[in-house]
Amino acid sequence: MCNADFVNSLKLRAGWGLTGNNRIGDYTSQNQFGFGIWNPYVFGEGEVYQPGAIQTTFAVPDLRWEKTGQTNIGLDFSMFQSRFSGTLDYYNKRTDDLLLWADMALSTGFGAVAQNVGSVSNKGFELTLSGLIINKTDFTWNSSINISTNENKVISLNDGQEFIKSDPGLDWNSEYYYISEVGEPVGMMYGLVYDGLYQAEDFIYDPVANPVSPYILRAGISTHAPGVGPGHAKYVDQDGNGVIDQEDRVVIGDPYPKHFGGFNNNFKFKNFDLGVLLRWSYDFDVFNANNALWGHPSHNSSFSRLANVANAWTPWNTDTDVITHYSNGLATFPRPGFKGDTRYIEDGSYLRLQTVTLGYNFKLKSTSAFKGLRLVLSGQNLYTWTNYSGFDPEVNVGGTLMPSLDYSAYPKSRTYSLQFSAKF
Repeated sequence: MCNADFVNSLKLRAGWGLTGNNRIGDYTSQNQFGFGIWNPYVFGEGEVYQPGAIQTTFAVPDLRWEKTGQTNIGLDFSMFQSRFSGTLDYYNKRTDDLLLWADMALSTGFGAVAQNVGSVSNKGFELTLSGLIINKTDFTWNSSINISTNENKVISLNDGQEFIKSDPGLDWNSEYYYISEVGEPVGMMYGLVYDGLYQAEDFIYDPVANPVSPYILRAGISTHAPGVGPGHAKYVDQDGNGVIDQEDRVVIGDPYPKHFGGFNNNFKFKNFDLGVLLRWSYDFDVFNANNALWGHPSHNSSFSRLANVANAWTPWNTDTDVITHYSNGLATFPRPGFKGDTRYIEDGSYLRLQTVTLGYNFKLKSTSAFKGLRLVLSGQNLYTWTNYSGFDPEVNVGGTLMPSLDYSAYPKSRTYSLQFSAKF
């Protein structure tokens, strides 16, 4: 490097480490019993009310901490009298004995139990660049940008399992909206592929043969239980058997961005300073469960609906993706197993104006009692550019196995603050 005068420093580094995690409840490896409001009984002479105890956890004696080993290789550099610097990192992280709630045989009395269920890998790059763009007597401009990628994959699951399906429990009916398969990323969105709405031309109208359900589906068009009519949702028949069922569910969304990062700028002009932070995440999906549950007409008039229900299918409004209320003698609300489809998978890419800070340092006389006076006005979460229809694309109420799930999530607050500080 003796001939590279523009390079001030260059450092190559590598590291490896092993950490543990015990993110489970206390005594989870042991059988536990507890009292609940749903398990009392009446017993004995006079039928006296008695509280009842039930088993609340299933013992897993060999439950152990999950272990994460990580390898890092990095390059640090600075150039042009250290006005420009950067860091490039590659990381490869593997987690074994992953702690998750794994499915159990229902004969045990438990649907899922905390177990060490397999291994997951995460790897990617992180790049940070910083520079002093302008350095004048009355004006300076510092800028930095960081960009990261991450690729995760399920390496193995428990006892030869090929996949884990996950149900977030959005309502009283069970439905798997996510799947984690060996060889694929954790928590991919899982459901049916939407193929428009059934239209009147998909049927033969014969009120004489069946006055209650006069629309008879034409040959070669797939159907699904409990029956269909004009304005019902239509799905892609993946296996071609003419019936839409749970075997036609496939991966329909990827919750992981291609890249994400931040762009920070700091300006200083005389006694004023301004800081602006932008954050982004690009090309990932969000499952809008709010729309899946409340974005269609309901047979129950006591349930509130979203505004797009006003665009529901009618014989005069056929160019829509919102199902009708009632058709062919049937209520059209989606039954269990048919609530998650590609209509509710949305692009969550966003650019967020995260922070803006404007400060002023008062010019003081040498005889002042203060060493410094500063006034700062700042704002957080000021604006988000996104095509996502929900409140906030940066949402996750489902945890590790069900990422980017938006279900009744409270949106991030926009905050403003005014600060005044004095230094004596």
